[in-house]
Amino acid sequence: MLAGAADAPIGLTGSESITTEIGNIVSPDATLYRTSIGAMTEVMRLLTEGHRVTLTRVGQTLQALAFAARDLKKGRRTTHSGLVLFASSGKLQDYAAFDPAGRDLQPFVDTHGSDAILNAVDKITEEKHADVTVSTAQIAKSRE
Repeated sequence: MLAGAADAPIGLTGSESITTEIGNIVSPDATLYRTSIGAMTEVMRLLTEGHRVTLTRVGQTLQALAFAARDLKKGRRTTHSGLVLFASSGKLQDYAAFDPAGRDLQPFVDTHGSDAILNAVDKITEEKHADVTVSTAQIAKSRE
């Protein structure tokens, strides 16, 4: 069971037909995250360390969300489906800070900011040239 290794409440078991090993990896060539913003945070960290990173099928989604958050910050309304209900950047910040459902939006308004996310998306490498592939678990499962 891998629950302890992943610090997760639900345990995972592997296939008995495939030999598996649990341990620390110094330089992984792939990492998986539950959320897109968790994956983006890792991309930003790896880029800072000088790695060539790819983000599987999430970069464009995050880019569109970052553009929408930037519009709100500049006082403009947005038509992005994830942020269309917010009349201002302040309303988005309140939602991200105080509503548990808004936690995934916090990096767009506080932690990194939309400009930092847009800059990182611009630095993403094509998958065939990347040192590290970052993905969400959902995307990785669909690529099986």
